[in-house]
Amino acid sequence: MFSVLAWNIWPGANDPSLNRDGRPDAIKIIKELNPDIVLMVETYGSGKMIADSLNYNFHLVADENTAINAPCVNLSVLSRFPLGERFDFYNHFNIGGIEVFLTDSVKINVFTTWLNYQPWEDNPLLLKKKSAIT
Repeated sequence: MFSVLAWNIWPGANDPSLNRDGRPDAIKIIKELNPDIVLMVETYGSGKMIADSLNYNFHLVADENTAINAPCVNLSVLSRFPLGERFDFYNHFNIGGIEVFLTDSVKINVFTTWLNYQPWEDNPLLLKKKSAIT
């Protein structure tokens, strides 16, 4: 048995409108919820620091050459379990995943995703869909 938290931490848990660093609050919430795996959205440079603070393994969903604390990266995975092979897709900003080893012989594949809040009608061909707008 294991638990998973999917969480949009909103601008790296450090939104300027807070007028303070919100990352300690995010760390506190994760500690209280005590999940085994966190599928984090809107990481924006905070993921590694949060993972390290909790002693979790960390996977940044980005090109392999991206700096681990890059402020432009949206997605990450934090795990108490060891991590394995990464899964890269056409758009790191919106989806990515990694193998998680629950035991030496049992692994699962986890994915985190960010769906844009804006309508896609402006570029339906990108999704190979037909626009409802004429």
